[in-house]
Amino acid sequence: MAYLQSVGVQITETDLTTVAQPTSASIGAYVGHFNWGPVDEITNISSEKNLGEIFETPKQAGDPNAESFLTAESFLKYGNSLKVVRCVGAGALNAAGESGYTTGPGVLIKNKEDYNLKIATLLDAFYARCPGAIGNTLEVKLFHANNEATLAAERKQYFDLAPSTTTWASSVSTTVYTNDEIHIAVFDKNGEFTGVKGAVLETFQGLSLNANAKTVSGASNYFVNVLNNGSSYVFAGDPAIVRTLASSTYTLAGTGIYGFNAGADGTRVAANVVTALNIFADIETVDINLLFAEAFTSDTTVNVKLNGVVVGRKDCMAFLSAPLNLYTQTSETAKKNAVIAAKAAISDPSSYVVFDSTPVYVYNKYADDYKWIPACGHIAGLCAYTDSVADAWFSPAGYNRGQLRGVTKLAYNPVQVDRDELYATNINPIVNTAGQGIVLLGDKTGQSRASAFDRINVRRLFNSLQRACGIAAKFQLFELNDEFTRSAFVNTIEPLLRDVQSRRGVTDYRIVCDETNNTPQVIDTNRFIADIYIKPSRSINYITLNFVASRSGIQFNEIGA
Repeated sequence: MAYLQSVGVQITETDLTTVAQPTSASIGAYVGHFNWGPVDEITNISSEKNLGEIFETPKQAGDPNAESFLTAESFLKYGNSLKVVRCVGAGALNAAGESGYTTGPGVLIKNKEDYNLKIATLLDAFYARCPGAIGNTLEVKLFHANNEATLAAERKQYFDLAPSTTTWASSVSTTVYTNDEIHIAVFDKNGEFTGVKGAVLETFQGLSLNANAKTVSGASNYFVNVLNNGSSYVFAGDPAIVRTLASSTYTLAGTGIYGFNAGADGTRVAANVVTALNIFADIETVDINLLFAEAFTSDTTVNVKLNGVVVGRKDCMAFLSAPLNLYTQTSETAKKNAVIAAKAAISDPSSYVVFDSTPVYVYNKYADDYKWIPACGHIAGLCAYTDSVADAWFSPAGYNRGQLRGVTKLAYNPVQVDRDELYATNINPIVNTAGQGIVLLGDKTGQSRASAFDRINVRRLFNSLQRACGIAAKFQLFELNDEFTRSAFVNTIEPLLRDVQSRRGVTDYRIVCDETNNTPQVIDTNRFIADIYIKPSRSINYITLNFVASRSGIQFNEIGA
């Protein structure tokens, strides 16, 4: 603290009002294959509509990516915060835009960052914004003074004014450029995006072929920059294929009509999902709570990876599903054994994972058909729903909060004796009950050792508290380990624990952060220790109702004991 060197008044301020803030427990995270959308980057999704706009809905019957889309969509029936990562496999390519519909070589451009790395090597005029065969439906038309005579009638459908010279080009002090203006329209040639052949997807008016062109507000008006920053469907490739410049006059190098070819989906295998899940592994940069992923028939590598990610993070839960082909089993016993075997494939399941018992049959409104999908999106969604109507430390199971939405039927509807066996192996049964609908009847985690952490609500309680207290603890780094700092930390997190107790999350707690655990040896090694003891509230799993028939003349106080 600096001191005054002459007479005066010095005012200082110390903030002792810091409190530990509760953190969100409802942020979902999903990895899967989609028909469209950026690859290997996190996209924040807030609704089913938003998911379809970015990753494209599965409109075709038999679409192999429909299961993945519908799984992600199932979470959004309950929550409104989902981080999605699209993965692609070998052979995935962005469609290339060629003049006159000649076939050009496709290139894999995963996302905007990948495009910026590859822009110098791109040889075609335009590229689909994302990998996938659906990119082949795109068509780009450039409206310019050169083709006004032949395209005027079409141009008038989208743009009022004929292209000529931009205001910027007319006002350049050194060289006056003419005919630099173009209008651009992107079309859905085959109707695979919109369902309408030839529908216009987006338009850009009054752009310039000059790389230095500016708008009246000073932003770039160069068509390459405008498309790359503003288009949802295309990237610009090599501008030299589009334009020529002679005597300060711009002309189109071709007809101005570009068809797209060579887009491909690539292989759809579990290894792609396993690799992409690494994006969610970093706890420092990615904030998530509920992790799930695309499921594959008779492949447990995704479940193994999910368990590994959440065990490494120790701040979120993963939701693992029963085999997707369970509906093909011919007997209930075979289905039960297949579910148990899939769970057993995780050699050391932790308290951070949750297993369910069956795939679910859902309606795909985009293609007017039905699909079997894993239930993991629904179970993660039930946790998000529980957060919205109660708190993270309430169980997401049961008839109050555990009803699945939009499910037509189950591949496996276990009877009581099978539910007993499943629950004993930490698999949570999903049951279709008469008059009650389809309900999650279990809240166990994957932990086989009996403890408080073998229940979902306790695991999520500790995840929530550890996250909030951990954030508060970061502000003690590099402070002095003395009584003042220790008391300040206790006073920071104690209101949070008291609030959780008042909301039925814990029955009791105690914080120890004093000289008993911060001994001279601890202090001399630059460490700081706080012991936080928690008595978590427990969910009811078993109910016993005792009915006793008594004689008419008996007094109940005689047999009440």
